[in-house]
This record gives sequence, C-alpha cells and structure tokens, in this order.
Amino acid sequence: FNNYFCGDIYGYNADCSWIFNTKDGNDGTVMIIFYNLNFAAEQWNGVEWGDSVAAYEGPEAYAYYNYGGSHDGKTLLVEQESGNTIRNPEVISLKTSTLNPASVSFKSNEIGFTNGFDANYCIFSANDERFCQGNTILRSTSDSFHNHACGDFYQPNAD
Repeated sequence: FNNYFCGDIYGYNADCSWIFNTKDGNDGTVMIIFYNLNFAAEQWNGVEWGDSVAAYEGPEAYAYYNYGGSHDGKTLLVEQESGNTIRNPEVISLKTSTLNPASVSFKSNEIGFTNGFDANYCIFSANDERFCQGNTILRSTSDSFHNHACGDFYQPNAD
C-alpha cells in the first residue's frame, strides 16, 4: 500500500487509514515494512507535526512517524519535536484481532509536499505455515533453506 496522490507525491489534507486483520478472524500478527517514509519539511508548531503516520495495535498507539523522526506510541504529540532516525526500511510488527484490529493512518496538512511512502505487509495467524517452527530434518545431499516470512524479512517474534 502507499499514500501517493499525484505521481509519487502525497496529497495535502489527506486522512487515510489501512486496517489489518487475519483471514480467519483469529488473533494474529501483521508485519509492516515501510519504504521511503519521508515527510515535508516544515516548522514545528509546538503541538504536532502537520504530516504523520501512526501505527496502532487496536486502539493503542504503537508508533508515530513524522518530520521529527520515529517515536514510540507512548510519546505524546506535544513531545514529538525530535525523535529517533527513521530507518529505510522501517519494519514493525503489530498484534491484530477481530475486536482490536491493527491499523496504520496517514495525515497531512496543506504545507509542503514530498514523495509518498510504499509499504508491504504480511498478516500471520498463530500457526501460519510461513513461520519457521520446531525442527526440520534435512536429508538431501544439497538444497537450500531460509527463514523468510515476509519478503526478505524473517518472522516477527522468531524463537
């Protein structure tokens, strides 16, 4: 998914959300990989940044991203003038359920424009076959194996 409006630029006064849930309606995990998570340069207004992405586990904020950087979900908006550097890619893992689905929201104001983000996601239920689980016995003289669960990334909460 992405937040493109015109070409690869995101729009002004946007307010969009993406909601994630398992196919079978059971509890699960969604892994989200954001690429090129950028925000228009603007002045801190003392309360919040005009453009932002927020990730939620049900009603609880998990993370915020804005021109000030990356912030955990417990950081109040008025405290987000500066945060951690946003990685590329930025990878997060959220719990999701029918009653409390994981979600991502993007909001922008009318000041400044920049390239939008791209994101990939994978939704896993508890016993998803993409998870590496337990022991696998390999008997062929040569082959390959991997721990990729979502694109080139290994599963969340791997053990």
